[in-house]
Amino acid sequence: MPFNSSAPLAVPMGGAFSPITVSNINMVAKVTVSLCLTTPEDEFMELYLMSPSGAFAYLALEDGGLGANFGTNCTPNSSRTTFDDDATQSIASGTAPLVGTYSPVTPLAIFNTLTGADVNGVWQLYAYNLEGTASTLQCWTLFISPEACPDGGGQCPGADLSIAMSANPLTTPVNGPVTYTLSVSNAGPSPAPDAVVNMTLPSGIVYESSTSSQGTFSQSDLFSLIPSARSGSKAMSPSGCSPKPL
Repeated sequence: MPFNSSAPLAVPMGGAFSPITVSNINMVAKVTVSLCLTTPEDEFMELYLMSPSGAFAYLALEDGGLGANFGTNCTPNSSRTTFDDDATQSIASGTAPLVGTYSPVTPLAIFNTLTGADVNGVWQLYAYNLEGTASTLQCWTLFISPEACPDGGGQCPGADLSIAMSANPLTTPVNGPVTYTLSVSNAGPSPAPDAVVNMTLPSGIVYESSTSSQGTFSQSDLFSLIPSARSGSKAMSPSGCSPKPL
């Protein structure tokens, strides 16, 4: 999906940012960038791309030699400089005017799997002019391929749940207390509504009490219902028990 900026932007010494607003992307599968930038000597120009999350990738760092320009025109796209991780030639080995497709200094795969506000928002292309020579970013396009998510009946792109359990103390005398703590985490990116955790006590252990940081707890079946395990959240359920005599 292309997002375009066609307004020319002067790039003085110290550089300039050009923004593009992205919307309606569930998850990033791949990012590429194409641009046309006129400058007398490419090796005095640095370019990098920054996402709404603050993640960034260097596209070019003083590459292209003493020749002029990144690309020769905005149209057609084939006359631009394009940055693509799958390119067979690195930007470091290219020479001005760098027409064609090159792999960037930092792989654009750093943006893969971004979701939500980390991808939908303002992206910025930063051009840094080391010498202050007359330079202009004529145009640039941010191509974002969204992650395909076949309909499997669940949420898209899906949740990533994990569970951990600990016992405190590790050993205890007969009729002494022991607390089992189960922690459920969701690494996202989607929430996991109505997640259920079931626990079977070891033989010889007598249930006494329990609590849950989220949701409800059932003593009869010893399970906890977490109604909304949001991305990045954690729920904890400590249960107090004691060993019975054999």
